[in-house]
Amino acid sequence: MKNTFFFKGWEEIYTTDSERKMPYQQANEFGERMIEIYEYNIIEVPLVSGEKHTVFILNKIRKLFYRQIQYKKSIIPTSSGEQELRRIDK
Repeated sequence: MKNTFFFKGWEEIYTTDSERKMPYQQANEFGERMIEIYEYNIIEVPLVSGEKHTVFILNKIRKLFYRQIQYKKSIIPTSSGEQELRRIDK
């Protein structure tokens, strides 16, 4: 399953402009519907400063990458030439 980062609406800093015309409540409801529609694993980014967003996202990417590497290492060829999944608990 694919992963995507989701930035939930933040009412205290939300503003409308020439591109964002929806009021906060409508934009927030739209975002919630997007979560339901996406066929991705949603990673909700916490409501924190930009620097903390960066740290959060980079840490998640590292963890996801590590899991992917461990998963790939867990697939080993069998004597019949087929692939077998070996479970790694980490």
